[in-house]
Amino acid sequence: MSDPLLKVNKLHTFFTTNDGAVHAVRGVSFHVYEGEIVGIVGESGSGKTALAKSILQLHDPRFSSTPTGEVNFAGADLLSLNTQSMNLIRGNDISMIFQDPMASLNPTMKIGEQLIEGYLAHNKLVHRGAAIQKALRLLEQVGIELPGDRFEMYPHQLSGGMRQRVMIAMAMMCSPKLLIADEPTTALDVTIQAQILRLIESLKTTVLLITHDIGVVASICTRVIVMYGGTIVEDASRDEILYSPKHPYTKRLLESIPMLNQNERLLPIEGTPPLLTKHEKGCPFAPRCQEKIDICNEIPPQLTLNETGRRVACHLQQSKLLEIHRK
Repeated sequence: MSDPLLKVNKLHTFFTTNDGAVHAVRGVSFHVYEGEIVGIVGESGSGKTALAKSILQLHDPRFSSTPTGEVNFAGADLLSLNTQSMNLIRGNDISMIFQDPMASLNPTMKIGEQLIEGYLAHNKLVHRGAAIQKALRLLEQVGIELPGDRFEMYPHQLSGGMRQRVMIAMAMMCSPKLLIADEPTTALDVTIQAQILRLIESLKTTVLLITHDIGVVASICTRVIVMYGGTIVEDASRDEILYSPKHPYTKRLLESIPMLNQNERLLPIEGTPPLLTKHEKGCPFAPRCQEKIDICNEIPPQLTLNETGRRVACHLQQSKLLEIHRK
């Protein structure tokens, strides 16, 4: 197998707040191979967006530390690059679709100018007319009718679904090797949501998809990473996560999702997520876990890799595996 396109190793990120330092990303390690669509799921505050922004070094340095660890992309360690070198990668080799397109698009600039601005910055020898033609083709590709008319509009003149399509077109202008999509279907109705997901799937590029919606994961992801308290608790194929979850948090996350024709009551996850300003010993999910054993309160579990490539950070699962091997 070829080397991963993206390899993150022991990544840590801190934020400065009035309540102290927030350890938002806690030693996260994972990889993404070329052509994969990898989903990152978890509750709000689990560290998903902080992880994505750490990869691209997009955090405001006034309120966050420089991420530590290793972020290897196509053979280059991104955390060792200066701002000038990172600017050559952002929007070119790695693009990101942010949560709120209205907040991400400049309200004072026409859609067309925003589409070609980054492309011309990365391709200084390209004529403006060629950039406009590429932008129009992409607008049409993402399903926007009358692209020439939309090109001349401002963001407030477009619907939410159309603005999200513009964000996808903008992200794809430079044909990136990796697309990071952070909650790309938030606040969209289910019909538009399905269209956006199919559009992302049709792009035929490597995608890191951040979401809290398991339905989104089930639709297009090939592999799923589950985050809790700034750490990864489970990393497995989509089918393994959906039909055979191992970590107690993954199980409870799936149990709390409403299903069609479901007659039983939903099972909420009792308790609250951990405060990331504190460094509690033991498993971060232990205070809310109904399956915990004594060691869970004392020692943080490590992500353990099994023979199928699945990773789970759970003392109970590790003890079960040990019993199986003993037999």
